[in-house]
Amino acid sequence: MALLLPATAQALAIKDVSYAALPGDRVQITIKADGPLPQPASFNTDNPPRLAIDFNQVGSDIPKQPVPVGIGLVRSLQTLAAGQRTRLVINLSAAAPYEVSASGNQAVITVSGGTNEGMADAGSRQKASGTVQASPRAQAPGNYGIRNIDFRRGPSGEGKLLISLADAGTVADMQKQGANIVVNIPNTKLPPKLIRKLDVTDFATPAQFITAQPDGSNTQITIEATGIYEHLAYQTDNEYVVELRALTAKEEAQLREKSYTGERLSLNFQDIEVRSVLQLLADFTGMNLVVSDNVTGNITLRLQNVPWDHALDIILKSKNLDMRQKDNVMRIGPAAEIAAAEKLELESKKQVEELAPLVTEWFKLSYAKAEDVAAVLTGTTVTKSSEDTARAATDQGTQSSKNKAAEESSTGSIISPRGSVNRDLRTNVLIVKDTEEALSQVRTIIQRLDVPINQVLIESRLVIADDSFTKDLGVRLGFGSAGASGSVTDPNSTFYSVGGGVPSYSNINNGQLPQAGLNAGQAQTIVRDPITGAPSVRTDQFSLLQDNLLVNLPTDANNPATSAINFVIGKAFSHIISLELSAMQSEGKGELIASPRVLTGDRTQASIKMGEEIPFQIISDGERSVLFKEALLKLDVTPQITPDDDVIMDLIITYDNPDDLRNVDGNPYVYKREVKTQALVSNGETIVLGGVFKQQTNKSKRQTPVLGDLPYFGNLFKQRMTRTANQELLIFVTPRIIKEGLGQIGLRAGRGK
Repeated sequence: MALLLPATAQALAIKDVSYAALPGDRVQITIKADGPLPQPASFNTDNPPRLAIDFNQVGSDIPKQPVPVGIGLVRSLQTLAAGQRTRLVINLSAAAPYEVSASGNQAVITVSGGTNEGMADAGSRQKASGTVQASPRAQAPGNYGIRNIDFRRGPSGEGKLLISLADAGTVADMQKQGANIVVNIPNTKLPPKLIRKLDVTDFATPAQFITAQPDGSNTQITIEATGIYEHLAYQTDNEYVVELRALTAKEEAQLREKSYTGERLSLNFQDIEVRSVLQLLADFTGMNLVVSDNVTGNITLRLQNVPWDHALDIILKSKNLDMRQKDNVMRIGPAAEIAAAEKLELESKKQVEELAPLVTEWFKLSYAKAEDVAAVLTGTTVTKSSEDTARAATDQGTQSSKNKAAEESSTGSIISPRGSVNRDLRTNVLIVKDTEEALSQVRTIIQRLDVPINQVLIESRLVIADDSFTKDLGVRLGFGSAGASGSVTDPNSTFYSVGGGVPSYSNINNGQLPQAGLNAGQAQTIVRDPITGAPSVRTDQFSLLQDNLLVNLPTDANNPATSAINFVIGKAFSHIISLELSAMQSEGKGELIASPRVLTGDRTQASIKMGEEIPFQIISDGERSVLFKEALLKLDVTPQITPDDDVIMDLIITYDNPDDLRNVDGNPYVYKREVKTQALVSNGETIVLGGVFKQQTNKSKRQTPVLGDLPYFGNLFKQRMTRTANQELLIFVTPRIIKEGLGQIGLRAGRGK
């Protein structure tokens, strides 16, 4: 009898669980609590074979670790508590009839050894269904579902995977595969939003990643773990929990040593035959024993209170023996003999495989390329030359993987040495010839590979903003002589002219304005006849201002003045002083937006470009030739969709444009802008990959020496110009995932011999 010791205390809680063997390989499990137990509910499953006994409103002081039993069909026991419910899980080696009863502070579960003998109703026992299919909450296959998948860190540092089920009758099967744990939930639909890969490394538990994905009509959840850990799984109501706990240093040290869990016994013999001791151990454990004829000799031993498997291990090592166990049968013989037998068995199996008949099966691929899948099956890396050869071979029908060994590097093949893979690229069909065992693996691999991939729409936007400001002040000062034409002359009449250039206006003493329409260098004066007093208009012609300049500092010739004012002061038919003040102010704002978009598949490079080719003349050895250089807006991107619906993008964005203002021998400069980076972006999110801000400020001053340095008056001999230019480049990128429909993908195959 084994006993699970209590660990904590609760109001109404199970205090201990014990088990005992009954005649007929039956096992009786007794549960004791600190108060009256309610009648438990129970159900069983056949894959894996398991019994579940539920106690509502009852806690548990029993540790969660499974306890090995190894009696009859009962392999182990495990007591799990969650909330106000406690479940006793009885793991079986095969489905078995059982009955459950509760009376007072204890409940009794009796598991049959495979027959129904002795399973009669008695007292207050309530007999449950002993058939394998019995389940209180059974549903039709395919009606189960998963509501949510979550991960948490427990108070003791353990990692907890919480699977919320739509129905409490859903059955889950957990298996450890290498360092990982795989949970298979049959006939259960996984919503598309839960198809993902969770990164749980930040929780500091043995679990690193959790991947949930559909497997046909089933659901498969894989926990990628690291380090040495212990794990357990239990289900309460609609929640299935998988716990992983890292072992302490002491526990790891104990684990490195071989642990023995057998029932303890004492042996005290002197010079006893080895075969007799082995027979005693077989009788003590109730296991079947097969001993080789080459096991001979005697042994003296004295062992007190040691596990029987430890005692057996000591005997085997002292006599250079070895053991192989399958089910409840032990086979013992000399280590060399067992090793030779296993080697012979492997060689025989290999010979059987070499003689196994070959079967031909063809696979019509829907989404994957035949040459890519063939490369996976044959463990080869298809080079570019081999791809070109494959395309050329489409005109000749099928292509065999064996004919391409010279162009492919082998990295491990799923196909057996006798097998072969042919592909018809025109119909995208794979033709595989191999043994039935190898073809079974090929079917599984093709089902996983021949699936639609998600696509990503990459939208990028390049924004180039320009902002410029120019301010220019200039002055021109000149001296000239005046001539006149008119009906009356008066050399003593004075005049002045204020204007904007052409036409100009002159004024006289009486304040009357003359007519407009004069040409540059002309002025008009209204004079009176000295005898009659009759007024008349006289037009005077002066030397042009630019021909008689003392100061010539106008605004920039490339940016003509937007405003100017002229002053002309002097005597008619005499000399004049001309002054022109000019000013120019300009502002400019511009925005260039380029928005390339491209649609591509997951992990597939895409490129889009738009632009022009600029011709360049090259003279070599007296011969003239023309070369073209591309000036393009180009987007190169390779997206990768993560299980969390994020997108990792490898991006190269190039924007080249010719600068017509600068050239060499008539060939323009090419202004280049390029961003090369990798970014992680959420689906539909817009990010700024990078920006370049360019600011240029130019200030210039020209003046007449000495005179320009005079206070105030010196401004008549200066020309000032201020120019500011700002330019900014921003690049925005938005990825959008376009998902295909997720459904069960059927494998279309044909067979032939």
